[in-house]
Amino acid sequence: MRGCDLDLWGSLSPSGDKLPQGQTTPGTNYPRGQEVHEYLLSSECLRTQPELFFDYYRKNLDARKAEPNAAHFKLAEMEKSGRLEGVITQNIDGLHQKAGSRNVQGGKRPLG
Repeated sequence: MRGCDLDLWGSLSPSGDKLPQGQTTPGTNYPRGQEVHEYLLSSECLRTQPELFFDYYRKNLDARKAEPNAAHFKLAEMEKSGRLEGVITQNIDGLHQKAGSRNVQGGKRPLG
């Protein structure tokens, strides 16, 4: 059996590797002790302030507009150079393929 290396990379969101922290919308009150992004993605926000909910979603989480980031390109480069045989992902955004990875397993239902 041939030996192999396994690299594990953390989850990256399409909005730039992490959810925005501490962003606020003027005139909006968030429940005490709750992170801003946690509230903006809550059922309470969807129910009481749907425009705010969907505005936040479109700006930060809509993967259909996402572009590959440096990590996607690095993995594709490693695959091309033979240092990596492929990528196993749970993502369905198609960003690994868009960055140039050819052997991508998992994430079979691309968005949009």
